[in-house]
Amino acid sequence: MVTISVSSHPGEHPGNGSRPDAPELADLRRYGRRLVRRFVAQARADEQPTFASLVTEHLGVPTHDLPLVEERWAPYEHVNVQAAVDAWLAEPGRIADVVGLTNYRHRGPFGLGDLIRPDLSEFGGPHGPRPGNLSRVSLPIGPDGEKLQCLRAAVLLVSEGDDRIALLYRGSDRESEMYGVTVEAIASRPGLAEQATERLRELADEHNVFRGQVLSFGQDMFGERGSVLRFHKRQPMPKSDLILPEASTGRFADATGTFVTAGKTVNGEFVSEVEGVICFEHK
Repeated sequence: MVTISVSSHPGEHPGNGSRPDAPELADLRRYGRRLVRRFVAQARADEQPTFASLVTEHLGVPTHDLPLVEERWAPYEHVNVQAAVDAWLAEPGRIADVVGLTNYRHRGPFGLGDLIRPDLSEFGGPHGPRPGNLSRVSLPIGPDGEKLQCLRAAVLLVSEGDDRIALLYRGSDRESEMYGVTVEAIASRPGLAEQATERLRELADEHNVFRGQVLSFGQDMFGERGSVLRFHKRQPMPKSDLILPEASTGRFADATGTFVTAGKTVNGEFVSEVEGVICFEHK
């Protein structure tokens, strides 16, 4: 016969030589509460908002046959895309509800189609991406410490009169194998998603924060997975201080910018270190 001693108080183990892992009445209460929480969470799972329900309700039409449109930028364009989104949302007649994502990192790439059709995606179910808090990252936009708050990942539910648009905005995130900035769009009527993404492309060029700046590009320890972009203060330089052949300086007279390569000489050979942009003004 096996005898089990059960203590009525947590942490008390009656009898000499009792083991720390001996069961207690408190353990039964703890286990019961855990079962109740799990039962309640599963019972109410269908009542929790999902991106499928949010987007479908926002568009007001079934999403099954609606086309998805995507625009993609290089990772270093994150600030320019954010500037474009800010400008686009500020245009007259447009309002938006911005919803953050949770439980999406370290899961690999996914798109708007995965969010609105979770039944057909490996990202479906209670363990896939769900609505959550907004997450932002501060990225530099100038040489004096200026920064812009950029969204990491969000769904934008946009209204323009009777038109409805839903956007999935994702910044570059190497931990999720996202090595670029993407905006995917779906809309309540044909052609509207294309118009939205094309407008964002235009605004990203129009509000490009690199324009008029001196920048340098390099690579970080992750090689091709990431890049280092730095802003540098512009120092006045007369033409006489520019050490270049006369034939070369002439073609810069009307230039607004050109790529240059910097490096050093090692054992008599030139070795490139970084690539950058140097901007000129024609006066």
